[in-house]
Amino acid sequence: MKKLQFEYTETAREIDGVLMLSLGTQRLEIGLYADGAVRVRYYGEDPQEVKAHPETGLPLLLMKEGKPLPGLWRETNTGWEIRQGLHLRVDLRPFGVSIANSEGKVLLQQQAPQAYTQRGSRKTVTWVWGGEPLIGLGEKVGPLDKRGKELTLWNTDVVPHLPSTDPLYESIPWVLSRSWGLFLQNSYRTQWDLGKHDPGKISIQADGGVLDQWIFVGRNPQEILGCWLERIGKMPMPPIWAIGHHQSRYSYHPQAQVLETARRMREKHIPCDVMHLDIHHMDGYRDFTWEPDEFPDPDAMIRELHELGFRVVTIVDPGVKKDEAYAVCGDGLTEDIFCTKETGEVFVGEVWPGPALFPDFARARVRAWWGEQQAKHLAHGVDGIWNDMNEPSVFNVPDKTFPPDVRHGEYAELSHAEIHNRYGSLMCQASREGLRRFAPEKRPFVLTRAGFAGIQRHAAVWLGDNSSWWEHLAQAVMMCLNMGISGVAFVGTDIGGFLQDGEGELLARWAQLGTFTPFCRNHSNLETLPQEPWAFGQEVEEIYRRAMELRYRLLPTLYSLFEESSRTGSPIMRPLLWEFPEDEAAWRINDEFLVGPDCLVAPVIQKGARERLVYLPGGTWQHRNTGNIYEGNQHVMVDAPLAEIPMFMREGAILGFGCGGEFTHIDLLNVETLEVYAQAPFRTMTSFYADAGEGYEYRKGEYRRITVNGSYDGQTLSLTAKQEGNWTSQERVNVEIHWDGKVSRQEWMLADELVCYH
Repeated sequence: MKKLQFEYTETAREIDGVLMLSLGTQRLEIGLYADGAVRVRYYGEDPQEVKAHPETGLPLLLMKEGKPLPGLWRETNTGWEIRQGLHLRVDLRPFGVSIANSEGKVLLQQQAPQAYTQRGSRKTVTWVWGGEPLIGLGEKVGPLDKRGKELTLWNTDVVPHLPSTDPLYESIPWVLSRSWGLFLQNSYRTQWDLGKHDPGKISIQADGGVLDQWIFVGRNPQEILGCWLERIGKMPMPPIWAIGHHQSRYSYHPQAQVLETARRMREKHIPCDVMHLDIHHMDGYRDFTWEPDEFPDPDAMIRELHELGFRVVTIVDPGVKKDEAYAVCGDGLTEDIFCTKETGEVFVGEVWPGPALFPDFARARVRAWWGEQQAKHLAHGVDGIWNDMNEPSVFNVPDKTFPPDVRHGEYAELSHAEIHNRYGSLMCQASREGLRRFAPEKRPFVLTRAGFAGIQRHAAVWLGDNSSWWEHLAQAVMMCLNMGISGVAFVGTDIGGFLQDGEGELLARWAQLGTFTPFCRNHSNLETLPQEPWAFGQEVEEIYRRAMELRYRLLPTLYSLFEESSRTGSPIMRPLLWEFPEDEAAWRINDEFLVGPDCLVAPVIQKGARERLVYLPGGTWQHRNTGNIYEGNQHVMVDAPLAEIPMFMREGAILGFGCGGEFTHIDLLNVETLEVYAQAPFRTMTSFYADAGEGYEYRKGEYRRITVNGSYDGQTLSLTAKQEGNWTSQERVNVEIHWDGKVSRQEWMLADELVCYH
């Protein structure tokens, strides 16, 4: 098979800000955009990109592309260049590209003959970079820093998750380094060699399509991720109940067991908002149905759950049972909804209901039809949808997914190779749009296992079928952090582990981590030991309860972080490097995280551990549990009894606490107490946001934001507050000031300045 290389340039011209280069039948385009993004597109031998037919309505991956800046390219002795905030240089003979920041430091470069190659449909791009850490690519096991790895993006249903397991359910072609990020707008299977075979080079191979690269240059990870998310999209504000504690099992059935579990949660005063129903609630695993013997009256069950303060989320898989007497199948066949093969026959794959048909979510018409199906569940009072098996997963075939001859689009113009990684995201888009259509007064909640870049616009993500292993508790921290850096802020893992039998200590430690994970759900597998909070005795139950009580008391803080993420894309659960990008050690920390800018959490992830080593970055830190003070930029050994999770507050940290409760409601968003940490001088600003927790009136100004400005010079502490939004201003709040080993308490009238002396 002939191998093509883009070794030099035969023709080069600038059209509307795009530098267009060619070598024989190969074509390359380069442009600079207003936010400093560099776009490089390699079309390879065939410049005719296969596009979806307009009637198909396949959505663009990027919500915003914009247009390249015209008139910036200048010819040089060796090629072309742009100097506009950065230095973008293109050499023609031999071909090469260099991207440098405003200070002249080269960040990325490529040079023929390795820059671009093609063999058959596979295209490869190679960049040389400075060897800095590389984070991203979505759902990947292992440390945050992916240097030295070779990783595949191809959504896959796989268990168990071992240190070598790759790929998994989510594929996000995005990597972030200290001062740049790279997004590959290509949904085919891709292979990313991040310095494994050559420590100085990043090589990306795509099985098809255009190598459409977006490179974002910035001063720090916050700026870079923010620029990318302005284009790919951010998480919308969820309903408040979705931020609460969720309880699930594969499966709670019959309906009496669902109700008994919910009642017991209330009897034991364990905060919880949501009950999940797995596939056994269905009639023969048919989507949007109820098993008539085990769930004879779902309306009455859901009414009682609502009266108890619970919401209900039901699982919906893409595989529609092949049964023409079943309305969803029969109507789908009539409406030409399902995926077909190259021969034109409908594709049939085996999943939970046996032979099944799969909607072609690449088509807008199919997504609208699927959205209409959500009304069946909403009519019973269901509150949210859980999309599973949407990699898409298929049983009893070697690759556990659709065969390559499945086609997509109104005219079967799209291959499954192109749509596979997007299938789960497109399903979630259809589900979310259906919920919006049939319950327009509510914020939709969709949960998914599979997704692609931009999945955060449509769904929260849980990281699939983990195991009740201590290693997976450790992985939960790393993987949630990596997903946040990949744009997915609303993320979590199954508390306690899904596969295998759990144990009490593991559940206790996982619940403590779950206090802070954006998505917080206990879920376990069929025929494993029960894993409810009370399953392992009184001690573990009390630890679990206290963990959830802390989460619910922290709702003013957590909800504000969700709102911030919806505006800026900032992760809710943040790696240390987010706030300390200049700290070399922060890029290597995989077992700690930040909640907001100043609260460091160090979960215990080893069996039997009653102390742990904690790295504290720059600043002066106070242990929230003990009051001990530590200077930063060092590792410290701290006690970690089973009942506690170590938390450290940097000087100037302000945590907002509410009244707490057994389920969420808007009163929980009122700030009752501010914990202010003044062990060293500081200047700080912190905001606390509240709205109705449901609906969209906040877009019309129906909210309250309290912005607290604080300063401390070592003797005098000053706090002032500014309130905005149409909601009634909050009048007062209790303040706990944590000095260096002492605590003072007083009431603060927010209209006045609070001044305290130490």
